[in-house]
Amino acid sequence: MKKLSKIALCLAVMTCTVAKADLYDVPKVTTVQNRLYFLNNEITLQGSYLPLDPFVKYYGVGLSYTKHFSSFTSWEIFNANYVLAQPAGLKKSLNALGKTESTADNIIPFDDVFFTMKYFASTNLKFTPFYTKNLFFNSKIVYSMFSFVGGAGIASFERDDKKETRMRPFINVGVILHYMISDATLIKFDFRDQVFTASDTKNNLTLTLGLAFNIGGGSEKEEREIEEEF
Repeated sequence: MKKLSKIALCLAVMTCTVAKADLYDVPKVTTVQNRLYFLNNEITLQGSYLPLDPFVKYYGVGLSYTKHFSSFTSWEIFNANYVLAQPAGLKKSLNALGKTESTADNIIPFDDVFFTMKYFASTNLKFTPFYTKNLFFNSKIVYSMFSFVGGAGIASFERDDKKETRMRPFINVGVILHYMISDATLIKFDFRDQVFTASDTKNNLTLTLGLAFNIGGGSEKEEREIEEEF
């Protein structure tokens, strides 16, 4: 009889423990939202600023085309830019010095030693692991993507007296922030480090703002509507 009482008591304690666990251990629910927008053919009109050369600051306009293979991987087939050079204060000072200081025979030709970039182009691979949903001023939801980019390219430099042109290869790595305006348009902030392989060419940083157009892509809602029709 005592054994039966002990067994009954143990069962009662176990039942109460399980009931308590069920009452307070609320199951955790994790929700993962699929990407609302997907990209296919991305064409970008862009403006660039290259600030690191101590002698010249560059302002560029360009065009790029990116083919997206999935939500995570894409190939920027070309990124071409034409740049305009704005002499910095240091170069202006050296040019002024070259016009005033002279040797026994001629004026010091400072202009002959300066090469300025005329254009550059590259091809790159892009990896986009992050997709975010942001609240803008507590009134509008903005979808964005964060990408890593890297590749190689070539740049053309011309001497100031236009007597010589140099082609210099480079590699570039950086990040791109995409902000979706709609399923067909997006704004891009592009930051890349240009590393030239030639020792006579200084590395530079490319800061780019672009307006991109998504051709052949769309939104998840549109994709679902198409699937329901069939």
